[in-house]
Amino acid sequence: MKTRVLPLLVATLAATTTAMAGDGKAIATDNGCMACHSPGEPMIGPSFAKIAARYKGQADAPTVLFQSIKGGSRGKWGVMVMKPDTKLSDDDARVVVDWLLAH
Repeated sequence: MKTRVLPLLVATLAATTTAMAGDGKAIATDNGCMACHSPGEPMIGPSFAKIAARYKGQADAPTVLFQSIKGGSRGKWGVMVMKPDTKLSDDDARVVVDWLLAH
């Protein structure tokens, strides 16, 4: 019985993680992130693809990006300032970061 539960648990966890990463785009859209960022082309801020490329393979990328979303940032991408997103929950910010890094 135990040998059947583990594969089911792993499959459920993988599906949940994939669904959460997919929800990142919806959360970003619903919370105004797309006003300054787009998936592929730079706008006021860098594209999500460019952000993902810059942070690819960096172990601290989730933390750095979470802090940028929640606390704002200055000087990382030129002179534009990213204001802190105070209305986005910590959980939703983490989902957006996971989605962004999956690009």
